[in-house]
Amino acid sequence: MLRELRNTYGTGRGRSVLPVLEDEVLETCVDAALLWTRWALRHLQLVLLGSLQPLIADLGTAWFSMGSLATRLAAADLPQLEPADQRQLGVAVGQRASRNTFTVRIDGVEACALSQDAVTWPLGYREGVVEGLFLDQFGQVHVDEQARAPRLAAEILAPHPERTRILIELAERIYRSAWSQEFCLIWRQVVAEMHLARRLLGEVTAERAWTEIAEHMQQTGEAYDALQQ
Repeated sequence: MLRELRNTYGTGRGRSVLPVLEDEVLETCVDAALLWTRWALRHLQLVLLGSLQPLIADLGTAWFSMGSLATRLAAADLPQLEPADQRQLGVAVGQRASRNTFTVRIDGVEACALSQDAVTWPLGYREGVVEGLFLDQFGQVHVDEQARAPRLAAEILAPHPERTRILIELAERIYRSAWSQEFCLIWRQVVAEMHLARRLLGEVTAERAWTEIAEHMQQTGEAYDALQQ
């Protein structure tokens, strides 16, 4: 409608005589412009909430209240993101959860673990979260202080058709990564939790890859403890 009004009454077409602009037309133009502006501003907030890179940056240091990450993930429209972007966001969520931010863990990790829906919680995101639960931003092996990561990771991977591949790739990274100081203190608990969670994967080859990671942690932890004595 605004385009039609502009074409009829606008002055940008080199008219020699200006058309008569009635009060009713003027009021219609103003009302239409205000309506569009209000709509745009409301949607701008949604766009800003779901903007990918600012969300990833905020997961590094920003404070998240209960439900705020869930709102921002919904605004980001996870299913419509490219798989690489889903994965990048998942890594950031997993790493923040492993730094013991419980609101992020609830909204972005536990909610995913409780769901078998690969549309709402797409595969790229699931893969990224699992990586973030075990490897921090410095590339070190690190999990949350309560060692919830193994069970959550197994539940998140359960619906993934390529969980064996993901675990093999994760194992390769874990094998060549140093351990964080925090992980050195709780590795026994992590290994125990991994053995308890193994059956959740529901696939023999995935369970084997998972067990190999646990055994590597066991051997590395024992060697580390021996050096400390």
